[in-house]
Amino acid sequence: MGRWRTKSGLVRPEVAITAVVIGSVTAAVGVTTAVAEPGYPTWQDVENAKGDEAATAAKVEQLSGLLDGLEATAAEAGRQQQIAAEKYRVAADALDAANRQEADLQAKAAEAEERAKVSKMRAGLLAAHLARTAGGELTLNLALNGATSDDLLYQLGAMTKLSAQSQSIYDDAITDQKQAESYGEQAQLAREEREKLSAAAQDALDQATDASTAAATAVTEQESRQNEMLAQLAALKGTTAAAEASYRAGLAAEKEQQEEQAADPAAPISATDPAAPANPSPSDPAPVAPTPAQPAPAAPAPTVPDVAAPVVSKVSTAIAFARAQIGEPYQLNGAGPNGWDCSGLTLMAYSAAGVSIGTHSATNQYNTARSRGQLVPYSQVQPGDLIFYSEDGSDMYHVTMYTGNGKMIEAPYVGASVREVTVRSSQRVAYVARPTA
Repeated sequence: MGRWRTKSGLVRPEVAITAVVIGSVTAAVGVTTAVAEPGYPTWQDVENAKGDEAATAAKVEQLSGLLDGLEATAAEAGRQQQIAAEKYRVAADALDAANRQEADLQAKAAEAEERAKVSKMRAGLLAAHLARTAGGELTLNLALNGATSDDLLYQLGAMTKLSAQSQSIYDDAITDQKQAESYGEQAQLAREEREKLSAAAQDALDQATDASTAAATAVTEQESRQNEMLAQLAALKGTTAAAEASYRAGLAAEKEQQEEQAADPAAPISATDPAAPANPSPSDPAPVAPTPAQPAPAAPAPTVPDVAAPVVSKVSTAIAFARAQIGEPYQLNGAGPNGWDCSGLTLMAYSAAGVSIGTHSATNQYNTARSRGQLVPYSQVQPGDLIFYSEDGSDMYHVTMYTGNGKMIEAPYVGASVREVTVRSSQRVAYVARPTA
C-alpha cells in the first residue's frame, strides 16, 4: 500500500484500489484550465509537482486543505440555511395558531351576537309588557331613545319594581350583550396579532429563501471545484477520483467517530448527555451535546423514566419510507412527494407509519416528544429515533432519523439530496425523540 508524507511529517496510508472504490477519472491527466482562480492549482502545477516527492506531498496537502475548506464552507452555508428555514417554520406555526384563534373567536363572537339578539328580543317583549302596566311615559321614552339595545337595557334597568322573571331576562340580556362585545374585541386583537405574525412569517420566508440561494451557490462551487481537485489528487497519488472521494469520506467518518468517542466513550458511537430532567419544562432550553473542543464536565447519568422500546413494525415503515426518498432533492418547506426539507421528511415518514410527531417543524417535533415523555438520552438511541440539532438548545434547526450503526437519514440543505450519513456530533442535542414510545 502506497504512503505519502505531508509537510508536517504526518504519514497517511494510500487508498487501496479495489473494485469498490475504483471509478472513472472525471478529468484526464494533463488537461489544463484556461484561467485558474487564485489559490486553486492548475493541471500544469500538478504536472510540475509530480516529478518531486516533496513537491507532490506539498501539492497533495494544498489540495486536501482546499477541499476541506470547500466542504466546510458549503456545510456552514447549509447550516445557516437550515437555521433560517426553521425560523420560518416556527413563524409559520405561530401564524397557523393565530389563524385558528382568530377564526375561533370570530365564531364565538357571531354566536354571542345571536344570543344577544334573542336576549334583546325577549327584553323588548318585557319592555312592551311593562309599558302597558307603567303608562305611556316609558313607551314614549323607548320610542324616542330605545333605538339601541343599550338604551333599551338602560331603560329597563332604571325601573325599580321588576319581578324575579323580569330581572332574570334583564340580567341575561346584559350578560349576552357584554359577552358579544368581549368576543368582538378579542377577535379584533387576534386579527391584529395575526397580521403581525403574517408579516413576521413572510420576513422569515424571505430570509430563508436568501439563505437557500447562498447555500445553493456554495454547494455548486464546492461540487465544481471538488471534481477537478479530486482528479488532481488522483493524478498525484496514482489512484482515481472515485478512490480519493471514498478515502476522504472515510476520513470524515473516522474523525466523526473519534469526536463522538472523545465526548462519551459509553455511547453507541458517542454522545455527551449532561444531567437533565427526563422531561424538561418547555421553557427550559434543550440540552446540547458539547463539541470535543469544549467537553462537558463529568456529570452523573441523567435520571430518565423508562421509555418504551420502539415499535419495530412502525419504525421499519418509517425508515423504509425515508430510505425510499434518498436521492430526492432538498426543497425549502418540502414535504414530498418530489422534494423534502428535514422536518417534512420525518413528518411524512412517520405519517406513513400512522404516527403523529407534531407539525412540519423540527422545534415542534422536539417539543411534542418532550410533552409526551418520549425523550431518550442519545446513549440509548435506537433505529427510528429522531436526532435534533440546535445552536443553543432553543430552536431545533435540524432533525434526522437514526437508522442504526451510527447512521442517520436526513434531508440536509439546498443543493444536497436526501442521504444516509454518519451521525454528526457538533451541535447535536443530547436527547433523541422516540415517536412510537
